[in-house]
Amino acid sequence: MDDLLIIYNDRKTDIEDLLYHFNNVTPKLNFTIENEMAGNINFLDLTIHRDINRFSIDIYRKPTYTDTIIPIDSCHPTEHKYAAIRYLQNRLNSYQLFHEKREKERKIIQDILHNNGYNTSILSSVSSFKNHKNRTEKTHWSKFTYFVKETTAVTKVFKNTRIKVTYSTNNTLEKLLTKKHHPLKDKYENSGIYQLTCPTYSKKYTGQTRRFFRTRFQEHLQDFRHGNGKSSFTQHLLENGHDIGPIEDIMSTTHITNKCRLMDTMEKFYIFRDMKLDNQINDKLAVRPNIIFETIVQKDPHRGIHNIRHTGRTPLISVDSKL
Repeated sequence: MDDLLIIYNDRKTDIEDLLYHFNNVTPKLNFTIENEMAGNINFLDLTIHRDINRFSIDIYRKPTYTDTIIPIDSCHPTEHKYAAIRYLQNRLNSYQLFHEKREKERKIIQDILHNNGYNTSILSSVSSFKNHKNRTEKTHWSKFTYFVKETTAVTKVFKNTRIKVTYSTNNTLEKLLTKKHHPLKDKYENSGIYQLTCPTYSKKYTGQTRRFFRTRFQEHLQDFRHGNGKSSFTQHLLENGHDIGPIEDIMSTTHITNKCRLMDTMEKFYIFRDMKLDNQINDKLAVRPNIIFETIVQKDPHRGIHNIRHTGRTPLISVDSKL
């Protein structure tokens, strides 16, 4: 229980006595009273006006109110941006406002849109949105971390399926305002996804390790020196008579992480991408069709080519639930 609105006849009801009885129901609840001022009282998001023969309402905004919503140029999903606009529009259409108050609220909404970079014509498309649901069909929800607009292209894959998509974002105020200090560290003293490049043909081998990248490179180096083709990379070098080269020249760190599930996904993505570029050494038979990877590669064939810094940013395909 939170806010209560009581309309009473003061000739029949003693409001202070009523408050006393409310507060004696249980010691865990403590009610206070806010009385109307000059026939007006604020309740939730409404200002209620009491006239002689009628009540009327208006939209109430606190003195600390600002007209800030997610700006149009913010890196957020369109669904998140439209949520506040749809709320404002639905409230305008749902509340029984008199004509002059309705027009005043409509002007406020238009000002909010303008101040956040939106074209006010968007109101017609947002207000006409209807979410058609087949309530007899069981649906599953999957959460995608939104990075860039290409995320929307990926999630369109599920448009006509029973999988519904929701988004989360990483550019929160906490992360933007909190300065993280990463100690200077040898990039090879991390774990995650790495790629080895053949010095002769420039083709790539993708692997994962939970140990240091440098340790994993030493294992590849020992396999090469002893003629053991334990990995597709050393097997390629030995069969073609190629040299291996120093770690600084042939090993790149593509994604830093120690999460096994994320490692598996990222490794499969980089193998899939380089297979599409006809630039990979890994076993091609191990690459399965993946419509999400296919969509990403079509949008940006070279995504993730450059080394990722110690920020550990996930390149687009952070999916937080099983599909």
